[in-house]
Amino acid sequence: MPREVLDQLLRSREGNEPRSALDYLQDVYRGRRQADPQRMRAAALAIPFETPKLAVTTNLSNENFAAMLDKAIARSRVPQLELKAEPEHDAPAANR
Repeated sequence: MPREVLDQLLRSREGNEPRSALDYLQDVYRGRRQADPQRMRAAALAIPFETPKLAVTTNLSNENFAAMLDKAIARSRVPQLELKAEPEHDAPAANR
């Protein structure tokens, strides 16, 4: 189901008010709602607090980065177990 159809169904159930600042801004730029300057500013300022940002984190130990990289390269050189697919056997034909 396309995202727009899902959004429309959810709004028809919950009334006409958007559920979040992002919904409000999307309604404005999709032409479903007239922009109110105060609400536009409030929605724009609220978005960072309503939706999480994607971020990359890492935990480094006391080892230096070069040593950790060497270990990772060594691990990648270890031969991997190769799985071979076996042919499927058909069920025996029924005797007539």
